[in-house]
Amino acid sequence: MRINAQRLAPWIEQERIATADARNEQRRQATQKAFEDEKRRSTKEAAKATARAVATVKPSESEARKDFIPDLNATVTSLRFFEKARGEQVPAGKRTYTDRFKSSKTRAVYWEVQLKHPPLGQRRNFIIRSVCYGPSGEIFGQGELNTYVEANWGKSTHIYGWGFDKSGNFKSGKYRVELFIDDRKIGSGSFEIYSGLF
Repeated sequence: MRINAQRLAPWIEQERIATADARNEQRRQATQKAFEDEKRRSTKEAAKATARAVATVKPSESEARKDFIPDLNATVTSLRFFEKARGEQVPAGKRTYTDRFKSSKTRAVYWEVQLKHPPLGQRRNFIIRSVCYGPSGEIFGQGELNTYVEANWGKSTHIYGWGFDKSGNFKSGKYRVELFIDDRKIGSGSFEIYSGLF
């Protein structure tokens, strides 16, 4: 039996085309799968890198902050100065805050630090150590304030200061105050004593 090559040629050609198309589709699918796999791997790696970065950065940021107090989970929200006589009780609402004091009207200068913290569930006692440097860099005064935070407080205010029984005894110039808890510096500020009109 003789085979008509002319009749078989179209079928052979169509089979070749179908085979080529199938191979091209397989290659296309393989390429697409490889691309998607690589994309998924890249996304996972990026997520892992971000998680590592967050885990690394967050604690170090808190530890580096000078106004953060780990033992109390507290943050220093303000450090201000006001004048009053030693032993005098001046309610917070009646304190006049400033960083410039006229010598002839200044008896003692007190610092006031405000802390913000979550309720700790129990009373916490702690000590704030403060050092005041005079205009020439010498230590003008230093001391320790034994203070506390009650169990349900979300913020607290603490004060301490130095001075004299009568006004007019401060030397003119700038004074610097530094505060510490457990030898960790939690804040610093300065005030000025002046003797002229301004």
